[in-house]
Amino acid sequence: MLSSFDQFNGFKKAVIQRVAEKAYNNELNENSPNEIALELHPYQRPKYRCCVYKEREIARERAYLAMGKCPDGSEQIPNQFIYVMEAACDDCNIHKVRITDNCRKCLFKPCTKACNFGAIYEGDSKMHIDYSKCKECTLCAQSCPYSSILVSDRPCHRACPTGALKYYDNQIAYIEDKECINCGQCTASCPFGAISDISFVVPVIKDINAGKQVIALVAPAIVGQFAKASLNQVYEGLFKLGFTGIVEVAQGADITTKYEAEEAVEAKAEGRKITTSCCPAFVELLKRDFPKVYENNTSDVLSPMGIAGQMAREKFPNATTVFVGPCVAKKAERLLKKNADNIDYVLTFTELTAMMRAKKVDPIEMAGDIDVEGASVSGRNFCGAGGVAKSLNDYLSEIGSDVRLTLKAVNGTADCKQAAKDLSRGKQLEDVLEGMMCKGGCIGGVSSQVPNIFVAKSHAKKENLSVKDVKISKASEEFKNIKPTYEKSEN
Repeated sequence: MLSSFDQFNGFKKAVIQRVAEKAYNNELNENSPNEIALELHPYQRPKYRCCVYKEREIARERAYLAMGKCPDGSEQIPNQFIYVMEAACDDCNIHKVRITDNCRKCLFKPCTKACNFGAIYEGDSKMHIDYSKCKECTLCAQSCPYSSILVSDRPCHRACPTGALKYYDNQIAYIEDKECINCGQCTASCPFGAISDISFVVPVIKDINAGKQVIALVAPAIVGQFAKASLNQVYEGLFKLGFTGIVEVAQGADITTKYEAEEAVEAKAEGRKITTSCCPAFVELLKRDFPKVYENNTSDVLSPMGIAGQMAREKFPNATTVFVGPCVAKKAERLLKKNADNIDYVLTFTELTAMMRAKKVDPIEMAGDIDVEGASVSGRNFCGAGGVAKSLNDYLSEIGSDVRLTLKAVNGTADCKQAAKDLSRGKQLEDVLEGMMCKGGCIGGVSSQVPNIFVAKSHAKKENLSVKDVKISKASEEFKNIKPTYEKSEN
């Protein structure tokens, strides 16, 4: 059975597909969002919402996001990549505290005594809450002997690890960009599909149409994103879209592994713990909420995307470079000083699928006669929870080192926050902490299309047979001019 996110992700892809079709045909203009809304909702009776006009407005707002604008059609807010579509959000007016029909209007009414704001009053059959007075302190729920007062939370607010998801007085959600780490958990949790990320499909297609070299930096999590299609079939599909070259970001992961392993061994000798650097949302969480951990413990080695960007610049100096992966946070990471010169755009797998549909490209139908230089198995396994940390010991084993690192791998926002707290309080025993904000790691990212992580991992094992003899050190030996580290103070 499809989840609500899967279903609304389908609506999102349908809109991006229409935008991509128009972009490939050079037909995009100011009226395109209106045209797309009518194309997708030509009927007069609503199918999903209260009225067809709301359905069209939501499609219009999605089209603006797909065109790289805010949902209202204004220009993108600098450094903000996730937006709330008001037309989709206004159906969600849930109150945090509600009195259910289980209320017995008991004799002493402890709820009224617990409330310090006079918000609870007696009705005909049960107690009620005056929401103009309620402060959502939840003391009434704690006092109720029948547990008839329900405390709940909006799924988007509950999913946000930093509190960046807030509400206006009219209960419409909004994102406080200064507090947002662009993890995208709110986008995946909203059952109304009201929160989405801005897209860079249009400028990528413009560069393709202009005949420029456009290089796809493909994240390791690509395995399993297109059903049973092999990597080479997917790569051939990318060429059909107009990409002129492909770099496996897993090669960048191999270089990240080498330098993080060396850093971890040095830190171990000093009695210091380190955290890995590949998940941008986890790094931003540390930078925002645990600054001492960020300064003292976070690896200063570039993420695989950052290193792969340098590799692409070395191989294709004048090309447009496009990272393709399951991660919304990469859109923000691209703009950091450490990456800005090497990564031009970021697309998610959702957007890539929409582009394929626009060009009628189905990877499973490709011959797959493509030769793309592969990374090591360890580099490709960066996409799964625990894969990043394990790669460090894989490298130490490969070079014959006697040192072995103790590892701690956590995934999901709650576990990442707890692990960061433990490290900040000196409670972590392991040498290395790997944090992945998405459940299961990147392969379960908010823009992943993998329906079953275990099936995808099985698929990956078969794909990795072709690179089982590739050394982790191979990439660093081939790309000797890579600058693998960065200054935290500048980012």
